[in-house]
Amino acid sequence: MQQTALTPLWDAKALADYLQVSRRTMETMIARGDAPPHLRIGRQRRWRQEDVQSWVDACATAKRSALHMFDAEQLLDDSAKESA
Repeated sequence: MQQTALTPLWDAKALADYLQVSRRTMETMIARGDAPPHLRIGRQRRWRQEDVQSWVDACATAKRSALHMFDAEQLLDDSAKESA
């Protein structure tokens, strides 16, 4: 039987350190639902590193998509001004 290596779980402090935000900001993000998905172990919240990385990647993709939409809208506005 093959054993898989377990990755350590992060607590809120480790997550805040990784995201380079304060612990207070991290708690605010959690309360608003803006933080990566977490696991509950008893009364403690813990994060899997792969879930955090997927969340970061999704945020980056969403931000890039929003920027591309802004650029497209700006181009349309500029071309409309030029033709007027």
